[in-house]
Amino acid sequence: MGNKFERSLFLRFISSVATLALMFTIIYVIIAGFDLVSTLVLVTAFSSLAGQAIFTGESFFECVTVFLEMLVEGIASIFEAIASIFSS
Repeated sequence: MGNKFERSLFLRFISSVATLALMFTIIYVIIAGFDLVSTLVLVTAFSSLAGQAIFTGESFFECVTVFLEMLVEGIASIFEAIASIFSS
């Protein structure tokens, strides 16, 4: 594995927005089914996370690991934002 580096604020923001879009789109698809808009949002959110993972990973397994790490990091940042809203 390569050396670990900290992602910039912009990349963390993009992964948080993409994770939020993935979550809402999956919920929408479960309720209403696939249509053009939900498919476009799903593909865009997935490709933004996958693109960052491909550029930072060196091997296939590292790309998968980075993708899952960014997904979990995005979910954690969403919950952190919600917790900071309720705590203030």
